[in-house]
Amino acid sequence: MESKEAKAQESKVGLAVVGSGMPLEVRTPDQQKHQRAVFDALDVNNDGGLSPAELREGLKRLRLPYDDNSVNTLMNELDTNKDGQVSFEEFSRFVVAREKVLRTLFDSVDSNHNGHLEPPEVMKALHQLGMECEEKQLKLLMHRMDTDRNGVVDFSEWRDLLLLVTHDNIQSTIQYWQQAAALDNIEGDGMNMAVATVKKSSFSDAWKGLLAGAIAGTLSRTGTAPFERLKVFYQLHKESKPPNLLTACKTIYADGGLKGLFRGNGANVLKVAPEAAVKFYTFESMKRFFAPESDLDLSPWQVFVSGAVAGVACHASFFPLEVIKTRLMSAPAGTYTGIVHLTTSIIKNEGPIRPFFRGITPQLVSTVPHSGTTLMLYEVCKKILVGSDPNKQPGVLALMVAGTLASTGGQLISYPMHVVKSRLIVQGTPGQDHGVRYNGTIHGLKTIAMTEGVRGLYKGIMPSFFKSVPSHCITYVVYENLRKYFHLEKQKKH
Repeated sequence: MESKEAKAQESKVGLAVVGSGMPLEVRTPDQQKHQRAVFDALDVNNDGGLSPAELREGLKRLRLPYDDNSVNTLMNELDTNKDGQVSFEEFSRFVVAREKVLRTLFDSVDSNHNGHLEPPEVMKALHQLGMECEEKQLKLLMHRMDTDRNGVVDFSEWRDLLLLVTHDNIQSTIQYWQQAAALDNIEGDGMNMAVATVKKSSFSDAWKGLLAGAIAGTLSRTGTAPFERLKVFYQLHKESKPPNLLTACKTIYADGGLKGLFRGNGANVLKVAPEAAVKFYTFESMKRFFAPESDLDLSPWQVFVSGAVAGVACHASFFPLEVIKTRLMSAPAGTYTGIVHLTTSIIKNEGPIRPFFRGITPQLVSTVPHSGTTLMLYEVCKKILVGSDPNKQPGVLALMVAGTLASTGGQLISYPMHVVKSRLIVQGTPGQDHGVRYNGTIHGLKTIAMTEGVRGLYKGIMPSFFKSVPSHCITYVVYENLRKYFHLEKQKKH
């Protein structure tokens, strides 16, 4: 047990350690008193240390929601020296850091910056998070935190309720507030508390998630359109020795000028925007299916399956636009006036359905390993780069590194199928009649390998890397930041 002399000396100095090996931060007498009062309230046996059992009992007496996982997480945050007990010094250190986080979250809700949270501000924050809230439910939330019953919540009231919560994003924090409010209106303690008085608007989240994916896809493909054109140029080149990069660029430029580098991008954007929206939405939905509570519970194979399903869903849904894009890119300048002209020409000369799905077999066959591997590597790399902290958000550099590694791995595994797909799509079209026809995916793979060598199966992979690496980086950076902007943070373990 801590001695009275030690407590007196600590109070006299008025210091709290903010981190091991870090400078000391001066605490006011009121802050010191508050820390000691909370610690003593939790220290049931008055031995100067907090055990997991005491934390659990303290949360129960304070009528705060908890479960075994949240208690273990809190204990892990508090017990920095891992001796199984939380000293007052460790507790004080946690409080200092926690108050800084709570102040940031408080200020994000306090839109008029008057130092108080008023009901309209809380309602506004809920709506921005895509949460539905009735007037009665709002009153319950305010009543739970407004201890002096003056109709507003100041920072001390906000801090007192949320001090022992380890979340650092506003969505999880408000969800905890909901659960704490619900405990005021039901019997029992907070063990395994899962009642939420405010429902998340899944419809709103769905549209926000789709929009985030669509914007990310559009920006990434437009920014890398010239490399996409180069990739298709090489994929369709059937001679054993393809031209070098400079010659290829000159050929494309001579065929259509600067606009030629972006030929087909309109169709690509029409394809990619909804495709990316469906891909990311399906991916997030599959991850929630496998691990409803937290992405941290996902195994690599579950992420692979989620990515594969997402890839098949998006490519199968919008494959006709892939056909239109590839044909526009491969046709000589002036062959078609645009998307509508090409579409009507295909329907008139080849039929209304089948030609729009020519090449879909190698596309779907390649999609399973490509999308599965790409999204699995992205999630694994992201976890490695951000460390084990479930609340830490990856920065732009981390997202770019993860996107680069993921894109490279996915391309190496699936690229031969993309070459066959492109050739099946354009065979028999203007400018592409080279006397070689493929009867299907397997025949195409064998023919290319026999006539052009294994290297033929990877024609255009360097321009593809030039396109895919920055494209994936842009996509992931934009998508993750839009998710944060739309308050669509993934659920974290409590």
